Amino acid sequence: MRSVELRDRLLVGTRDAIFRFGWDRTSVSKICGPVGLTSGAFYPRFADRVEAASALWVEWLGPMVTTHVTHLLDQLDEGDQDGFVRAMSHFAQGSSDLDVAIELLLAAQYDERLAHVVGRDLDETLRSRFADKNNGVAAARVLCVILAFGLTMSRHRTWAKNLDLEPELTRYFAGLRQPGPVVALPALRAEYLLHPKTQSQDPLLSAFYENGYRAVSNVGYAKASLKDICNSAGITTGFLFARHEGKLDFFLEVVRQGWKANFDKGLAFAHDVTATYGEVIAEAVVLREFAQPEYRGQVRVNLEIQRLARFNEEASALVNSEELRLLEQFGQGQQTPDTAYFATEMAVGNGVFFLTSFMEGIETFDFVAPLASLLKLRG
Repeated sequence: MRSVELRDRLLVGTRDAIFRFGWDRTSVSKICGPVGLTSGAFYPRFADRVEAASALWVEWLGPMVTTHVTHLLDQLDEGDQDGFVRAMSHFAQGSSDLDVAIELLLAAQYDERLAHVVGRDLDETLRSRFADKNNGVAAARVLCVILAFGLTMSRHRTWAKNLDLEPELTRYFAGLRQPGPVVALPALRAEYLLHPKTQSQDPLLSAFYENGYRAVSNVGYAKASLKDICNSAGITTGFLFARHEGKLDFFLEVVRQGWKANFDKGLAFAHDVTATYGEVIAEAVVLREFAQPEYRGQVRVNLEIQRLARFNEEASALVNSEELRLLEQFGQGQQTPDTAYFATEMAVGNGVFFLTSFMEGIETFDFVAPLASLLKLRG
């Protein structure tokens, strides 16, 4: 067999392994076995899994994602509504290749070698498309990409299956095509996002979970050490295992604690801004705050649980249940909650987290302009 054919099979094996197991559990054996090869075929062509994944990005996934994003923005700029809905639907329906691309972009937050390759081309493409003298138009393009990636991230949720998103995507097309006036945002900060908190009244338990939050934020779930977390909190590993079966059980509780502690604060923050400045300014402020660099720790933990939910049933059940709870609150007073509208709202939240994971400066765009048009179209 020609060397180039072996290399192509190894790239397919790399793609398939990441799709099935996620980056953290991908190994050379998992890459080679399913495509009928051994490490003897792998190592003459790639030094390790990082080199194989980098080649996969450069030769396959990077150009694919960049092409889809470019096409989507072209449909928006050209005013092709049907083309825009089809292009955005491609992200909403997703694919194994898009899932793997997102997994690598998220994994690159914690792997310096991956970060040198993965996302560089996409970052350059987006910066060129986001540059526009009209701040409202530039913000509309950013919001378009945020929605696209957010919809891809939500596609595995039970509540997101078989949704008719066409009316929502049509609304986004109309709103993003004609953004409203640019308005300076008030200098309000979501201070509750600065430090991870828990609802526990026990200082020892609080230190325990908050150190876990920081550890996952700094190095990711896979590399977070339970021993180091316990040492930082001033407790023994026996304290941990008396309460949790292991690392996964502990991490899920860390996420529950963080979400519970921040949920009410987030609602209160948005309510206060809405009461003073109106709904448009409130949505824009929240969107800007989610992208702030100093809150990146909270964002990274949120992305880690979303990432883990793709490959672990317990994590998936937690995320699903929390989002269904949000949907229930979202639809209070409605006989039938507007799940499609909820899906796009969730997608914007998740999408801004995702985009800021590899692209800085999202918080500088003036999101009032497109949000004003989008909310007006809601009636």
